[in-house]
Amino acid sequence: MGRPTLNRLGAVIATSILTMKFITDGGRCLLVDLEPPKKKMQERPKPKGDLQQVQIGQRPDQVTMIAKNLPEKLKESLAQFLKRNFSSHKLSIIYGSKPVAQKLQRMSPEKVVEIKKQV
Repeated sequence: MGRPTLNRLGAVIATSILTMKFITDGGRCLLVDLEPPKKKMQERPKPKGDLQQVQIGQRPDQVTMIAKNLPEKLKESLAQFLKRNFSSHKLSIIYGSKPVAQKLQRMSPEKVVEIKKQV
């Protein structure tokens, strides 16, 4: 919501308590809570039984946990699968450098028309 809309509504915003107050056409004063509702975090499923640590990357800290009570053959094939399909990401960051905003990339009018058709 921008300033023109707030001005048309005659709204008063209290940022310290995240509320907005305005008068309706009927003359009623409305108080609106601007704080978004907090999402309830779903509890993650917990594994049954004891766990065993398996190294899946090249470094010793690249590990995951699998169930100890799995059959030995399944444990081995699962560990091999995880090792083959493990990927690690690293961001190359120069500490102390300032962030730089990228230049806005404009699209040709033909592309804009095509995008609007699809969306």
